[in-house]
Amino acid sequence: MAKYGSFKYSEQTYGHLGDYPTTIIWIVQVDWDGDGTLEGYNEGNYLKNCNLSMGRQEYLNADGSGFEHMRVGKATLVFENYDNRYDPRNTSSPLYPNIKPGKRVQIGIFDADYQLVQFTGLIDSIVPRGYKNEVIITCVDYMQGLTDQELTYDAELFNTTVTGAINHQLTQAQYPGGRLLDDETQPVWVAAVSKQKAGGVIHQMADAGLGIFWIDELGRARYQKRDHSETHLYIFQVSILKDIIRAQPWDGLYNDIAVTSRRFIKLQPAIIFTLPEAIYIANGNNETIEINYEPSTDIQIKSVTGNTQVDDNGAALTMTASSISLGLTGGTIIVSNNSGSNGYLIDIAIRGRKYASTEQIFTASDATSQATYGIRKFRLDSPFLQDRNFANAFATILKDFLKDDRESLIIQFRGRPTAQYYFPIMTTVEFYSETLGINGEVFQVLGLEHDWINENGQDVLTTLYLHKTLADDTAISPSSLETAPKVREAPSGYEDPGGDQETMAGVNTVAVYHNGAFVGNASELNFVDG
Repeated sequence: MAKYGSFKYSEQTYGHLGDYPTTIIWIVQVDWDGDGTLEGYNEGNYLKNCNLSMGRQEYLNADGSGFEHMRVGKATLVFENYDNRYDPRNTSSPLYPNIKPGKRVQIGIFDADYQLVQFTGLIDSIVPRGYKNEVIITCVDYMQGLTDQELTYDAELFNTTVTGAINHQLTQAQYPGGRLLDDETQPVWVAAVSKQKAGGVIHQMADAGLGIFWIDELGRARYQKRDHSETHLYIFQVSILKDIIRAQPWDGLYNDIAVTSRRFIKLQPAIIFTLPEAIYIANGNNETIEINYEPSTDIQIKSVTGNTQVDDNGAALTMTASSISLGLTGGTIIVSNNSGSNGYLIDIAIRGRKYASTEQIFTASDATSQATYGIRKFRLDSPFLQDRNFANAFATILKDFLKDDRESLIIQFRGRPTAQYYFPIMTTVEFYSETLGINGEVFQVLGLEHDWINENGQDVLTTLYLHKTLADDTAISPSSLETAPKVREAPSGYEDPGGDQETMAGVNTVAVYHNGAFVGNASELNFVDG
């Protein structure tokens, strides 16, 4: 029996007899001059080592708090640098003066039959390694840019879909790669984004539809909806190393499900912004004022107040607002002082209707699974899961999928170039292992790693993380909501919407449903999630 880490194949069941490795060429191309086209020269000629990882190792968060999200793809490349080719200060380098982070890079392999792209991204860092005349170039895929970038929408977005919301988010983030998004028509009534990381928001949008968002090997932003289907590839025991890591029956098993749905409403008109301190504006000058407030709609300026004294005890001055650009969470206003006197902008009062949400929690459980494994909780809570019919159905769908053993596998290839490079992340595979008694069960490749063992790139260890992912085609009809968020009626005495008092009481009431039936409000039930 092979010892783990010895990378030995058995001629009987693991590894093909006579399956001699095919010589492959590693291709590393960089758009050094930034013209949008990868240079024709193969930097792989200088490559000494490569470590590449993409995707994720688990399908669900270990604590049951939803789905684990795809990580930033990363490639660590070690190049020979004996001629200072990769020295940014070397004016004799053919790459000068373009040796810097941010350059687009693509990594692939070429065997006897195919050229297979393995990674597309950007150079993140370039670090020389002393006397060894080497340079380490670290690359990240486009998920890094989404993870780093903080967005605030400059206009409200509502009455869209899961796919529409993801597509809008990518546009706002100025995503540099292509897009290939499944058309998911599940409604999203309000997509409010304020100072949030673009990548995290997109993952939440995908979670709302029980789908998966990732960046593929070509740099395309991808969304796979819950009923996605594609042609399967095949992996046989004979092609892989003996040491298969197989999950325990209770790993990733959950039998107590809670799914939260949020319905957005508008509050009554209220003052949502006032100037925090007075601003001096000389006569004939103007100032650009940054405005920030909680997600709101129906925005208007109520008043602009000016005065000759900073404490507002002098003479009133007329100041005017122009170039007004206010969206869902703020914007800018230019205030001009043409009053004839120097003075202070004392206040800008902005009115609007804040968005608020009501929550409904739908639960489902399986007594048989709980008797076997104990109560194991899974919670799905995405701000973009806003339709109660979908949340209600999802509770049962997730319960049926998560309540039983769903084995996951970690498998490895070594020295199998005709097999190991053909399974990018999110590939659907049928797996066959006589030893494990697995006969054509369907998994998805949620994560992969390629690690060079020697310096010529011919001996490479490839690790694949295989998981059974949700595949569900249940038809769900959207709830009969209005085509815009509902405006609550004012209570008695506040019928005039000109009043500035917020009139919505008990906005955050949480209704709890179990197996589709209403069982009460969370406060009445003393409902505690955890």
